Amino acid sequence: MTTKTSIPKRNAPRQSVADDMGDDDQIAGFGGGDLNAFKSVAPFVPIVKAEERQQSIQAKLEQAISEAAKFASENSSLQEELSQRQAVIEKLQRDVENARKEGDPSECYYLDPELISDPFPQDRFDSAYSEESLRALAQDISSRGQDFPILVRPKPDVPDGTLFEIAAGKRRLAACKLVGRQVFARVRAMSNEAMLRARFGENYHRQDLSALERARYYKHSMEMMGLSMKDLAALYEVDLSLISHVLRLNRIPPSIVGAFREPYAISLRACIELVSALEKHRTPHAETRALQALSDFHSRKDAGEDFGTLDEVRVALAAIRDNKPVMKPMGRRAALPVFHGKRQIAGALQRDGRWVISFDKTIDEEFIGALLDRLPDVFASMELKTDED
Repeated sequence: MTTKTSIPKRNAPRQSVADDMGDDDQIAGFGGGDLNAFKSVAPFVPIVKAEERQQSIQAKLEQAISEAAKFASENSSLQEELSQRQAVIEKLQRDVENARKEGDPSECYYLDPELISDPFPQDRFDSAYSEESLRALAQDISSRGQDFPILVRPKPDVPDGTLFEIAAGKRRLAACKLVGRQVFARVRAMSNEAMLRARFGENYHRQDLSALERARYYKHSMEMMGLSMKDLAALYEVDLSLISHVLRLNRIPPSIVGAFREPYAISLRACIELVSALEKHRTPHAETRALQALSDFHSRKDAGEDFGTLDEVRVALAAIRDNKPVMKPMGRRAALPVFHGKRQIAGALQRDGRWVISFDKTIDEEFIGALLDRLPDVFASMELKTDED
């Protein structure tokens, strides 16, 4: 006997899973239409666990990425600090090498600039220590460091290592003060005479002191140490006749020296000419005329007229002599004479930024050849000025 299977009609309404389940098959506490009820029953449980594991892995991955970024930042910071320390080590190595060139490296220290004073005669005009004139040197020291040490001694009658006195390197000291950093210094026990020689020698041999600055320094040294001209010549190892000529420059009134904007650019010969004019024209108004003439000259120059440094001297000389100053434009000026005794043998003229020296026709070729042969030695003996002093 064949059993017939009942097949639902196609248009019969579908039943939910809950409808097909008997009362015994329904899970207590869950409604038949609540699908969320089955998330705690297989096969939904593995899916939930997978989602939880995925979320855990994602959180760990984000934490790892954060830690890696932090490590990279710390590593970059460490690399930068390492580079800075390496630069400091290299700078210290250079300092030791530079210190060794001038003596015993163990004499060198880094000192607070405020512990260093200057009781000796000033070798330069105040303008050399102005903030404006020191700016380039200060920037160089800030970026590259200080190449060469200044020279100081422990201050007498105070505990060692507490206070110091400077012999040489005042501009470097002032620049370090300006940027607020320690100064590289060589500390050495020195007498007053040795201090004066060190200060004068550093600038003199570099041709860095002007004639007027040298005159003032000689005078102050003699007054401070109670020296004669002969003693001074021996102290500084300078010819006595040169000492005599330079000391004459102190006869120029300080008011006139102070009125020159660039006194360091005035040659010894020009200064002697000023002294001679002042001695020849001894009138109460000579100094007043010179000061007024220089003031007028500076006003014209500030207004845009193009004049050179030498015109300052010409203006002062003309006023002292009670003459009208003749100031020629930069592009066309009189030649500077060169004398041998009382005879002019040459003239130097600046044209288009170049100096042209013309010799008298009586000067023979052999003399010119000998002069040209000596020029390299002259240039070698006159070192170029630098900012470091």
